[in-house]
Amino acid sequence: SVTMPESVTAIGSRAFSGCKSLRKIILPNDVRIGEGAFCGCKKLADTSGLVIFDKRVFDYAGSSGDVVIPDGVTAIEPSAFMQNKKIVSVHLPESIESIGRNAFEKCYELQTVNIPDKVTIIEPETFRWCKKLKTIHGMKSVTAIGGEAFSNCLELRLVEAPNVTKLEFGVFRNCGELSVAHFSEAVSVSNYSFSGCKKLADPNGFIVVGS
Repeated sequence: SVTMPESVTAIGSRAFSGCKSLRKIILPNDVRIGEGAFCGCKKLADTSGLVIFDKRVFDYAGSSGDVVIPDGVTAIEPSAFMQNKKIVSVHLPESIESIGRNAFEKCYELQTVNIPDKVTIIEPETFRWCKKLKTIHGMKSVTAIGGEAFSNCLELRLVEAPNVTKLEFGVFRNCGELSVAHFSEAVSVSNYSFSGCKKLADPNGFIVVGS
């Protein structure tokens, strides 16, 4: 266990990352917590299996395949669920404002997730290699999707993101089942964003996105 003195005002990024045996930590009031500070500290999990500090989810150690993030949580930290082989669905409350890079990467069994209205950016590689991801609910407030955010989501079929104006490198690369994709008419598309998305092609073999 660790007890931080009241004189501590901040904990740096990834400060306790990978401390697999840490079971208890007492923090001062109003301490600032850096990105990924408790990533991999699964023994700090609450009864639902979530490691939550400062209204942010840092890790998941639960056994349930259906994960419900409690109301009031504002962020999913980078790599929070990365390589989790159990989760099938994730419900994010409307209080969520950000989802960190690689947050759900290589969650091979993940099939459905919702994107709350306060989320405006999907960070790079957030859902990369979620091979069974079929359904993304929400996305109506998202304006940009980072590089390879959904690459190799092999079963993804539909994307509705009408306000997205920027797609970075390889966003939907190798999403072979993707057949419907709606974005802003003014969307900017980077290289390889739809490489391997054969079901989006017109009869001439071209993929046309935006105006």
